[in-house]
Amino acid sequence: MLSNDNIKILVADDTGAMRSIIRAVLQDMGFSKIALVENGSVGIKKAKAIKFHLIISDWDMPEMSGLEFLKEVRADETIKDTPFLMLTANTDRKKVVEAVVAHVTDYITKPILPDALKEKVAHMLKKHYPDANLH
Repeated sequence: MLSNDNIKILVADDTGAMRSIIRAVLQDMGFSKIALVENGSVGIKKAKAIKFHLIISDWDMPEMSGLEFLKEVRADETIKDTPFLMLTANTDRKKVVEAVVAHVTDYITKPILPDALKEKVAHMLKKHYPDANLH
């Protein structure tokens, strides 16, 4: 059965401090299988190699942006249904619409409050994996 112990989460952010913060929040929620990558191009390779239950990605990254990463995930038959949470400092409505059109599952604006991140992650996992035993 799927539980916090075996849920795999991929975090893509070009800022090491942000990756550490997100990992700490996820660990506080009881998740331990957390992969950290510095951009979407590394993220898509990892996502294709390992079946993740959730992807959390920053929008603004070098090499491959979060939006490009999202589009690559959605274009791949084996991982296209993976819940995808976009993090962005940009509140421009056009950008949000762009992400929605690309089938982002949800998004959160920076600065990220730990409780808001926990709420989004819990909601997304419960929605996509209703039989999971999450605590």
